[in-house]
Amino acid sequence: MEVGLPRHEQNNPYKYSKTELAVRKTAIKALRRDYPDVPPQWAELVYDTMNHLKDEEVQEIIDKGLWEKESKYKAIGGVSNDVEVIDPQ
Repeated sequence: MEVGLPRHEQNNPYKYSKTELAVRKTAIKALRRDYPDVPPQWAELVYDTMNHLKDEEVQEIIDKGLWEKESKYKAIGGVSNDVEVIDPQ
């Protein structure tokens, strides 16, 4: 008797069919090719949003700039002068 681990199943919260998953994968691959600086998760977010919102809702987001609002989170960069090397080898 052979006992194996169950195969990983892809997360599918939108309940895409196999055909829709193939189309999604191709579209996201094209997005990543055309916009290489955009994080992969953002490409997925854009695809899923555009696919599940009505055209009027998408147009409202674009017209009102709802996604262009300043974030409450600030990316504070800088140089750290407080680093200790524990094991130099």
